[in-house]
Amino acid sequence: MIIHGDADPLIPIEGGEDTAKSIPKTKFLKIQGMGHDIPLEIAPKIISKIVNHIGGLV
Repeated sequence: MIIHGDADPLIPIEGGEDTAKSIPKTKFLKIQGMGHDIPLEIAPKIISKIVNHIGGLV
């Protein structure tokens, strides 16, 4: 799973999209308005997505 903010000033969103396309069966999660760090207010959403993703792998 690739998680990327569309407002990341260090790595453009296209970098995350390209990485996801380069790894077979990878899910790409774009977070609107997120920069390079994870703001506390959206951390629960991201954690939930990660837990669901891991659950699907087991």
